[in-house]
Amino acid sequence: MLIAIRYLKGKIALSNITEQPLFRIWRESLVLKELRDRTLYWGHCGKCDYRSVYGDCRVLYYAYFKDYSVPDQGCKFN
Repeated sequence: MLIAIRYLKGKIALSNITEQPLFRIWRESLVLKELRDRTLYWGHCGKCDYRSVYGDCRVLYYAYFKDYSVPDQGCKFN
């Protein structure tokens, strides 16, 4: 995850960990909620039976496409 985060440096602000505990940021951040919600995926991933099992780094999709719910182009089920 640390490697992927460098792609987003300065692009998405979640919160300041010195002002809020990490568990609160994880639980209340809209961005992190959307990243965890696999029902928001669209295209093949949105209707895939395996979307709750398989997953990849959505941060990289945001870095490239400015959307973290895009279909996984490298998926063997795609």
